[in-house]
Amino acid sequence: MEKTLLEHLKLRAGQQKAFFSYRQIFIESIFHLDRLTKTISAMANAIGGEIYIGFQIQKFKFKGFDTKPNHFPSETIFLNLIQEYLQPKIELLTIETIEDGLVIKVPNSNIKPHISPNYRYYKRVLSKNQVMEEFEIRHLYQSSSKSLLKIINLTKLQGIPLMNAGKFEEMRFYPRIHIQNLGQRIEKDYKLEISIPSALVDENFTILHKYLKGYELDKNIYTIPSSEPLFQEETKMILELVLKVNNASYKQFSESSLDIKLYSTEGIHELSYKISEWFHYKGNLPLQESFVKKIEE
Repeated sequence: MEKTLLEHLKLRAGQQKAFFSYRQIFIESIFHLDRLTKTISAMANAIGGEIYIGFQIQKFKFKGFDTKPNHFPSETIFLNLIQEYLQPKIELLTIETIEDGLVIKVPNSNIKPHISPNYRYYKRVLSKNQVMEEFEIRHLYQSSSKSLLKIINLTKLQGIPLMNAGKFEEMRFYPRIHIQNLGQRIEKDYKLEISIPSALVDENFTILHKYLKGYELDKNIYTIPSSEPLFQEETKMILELVLKVNNASYKQFSESSLDIKLYSTEGIHELSYKISEWFHYKGNLPLQESFVKKIEE
């Protein structure tokens, strides 16, 4: 993050921004993290935010960096130390180094509320850490005791070709869809809906046939129901698909998308993957001229 970018930041403390000097947290090689971790937990209990350490701010403008203390630990050690002050630990909490400064990125936590080192619950209101009322704490506990299913990854995107005289007769892809329960409750009822361009469907892949729901424009729609519960923080690979591309279906390969919807008791998570941007052969998009052009086409 360069100075020109820093100048465009709203460098005023607020609900999603806080500033600390190194002297506020690290004196004579000893950490003093009570106030810092109180702010982190307050942000996580609200809507998240960023904490800037070592940034010199005057009249809401960036003026430079503090001198980073000698023996200041690595990002990993510092992050682990912060997490020891937080109950429960905050998932996706990260630290980024910018020259001599640090930025702690605090997520809007999925497992709130988080208690601070002084055994109180705080929320971030404007630029202050405010003690939460009992009913607010109870509400957060009830909200966080839900399942939270997300599509987290698409893997095995490398194509496997069938060659003919030095060109691709056909190329097949075997993508795998991974989902995860990021919530704090077991999810028993969920289903995955996958829309695949019809021209890329392998009709010989019989595993998918029983899940065919219907057709929409030029896509096959498949619905795959849950077969077993998904526990807290558990990751699951739902199904390995088969997509095939040849010269005749290359237009659909280059222009279409693979659309995925994940339905659960708490809502819908959906992602769309443009196929030509995700699927590859040896790290690159296979070009149409690399495919055999059959006479009957």
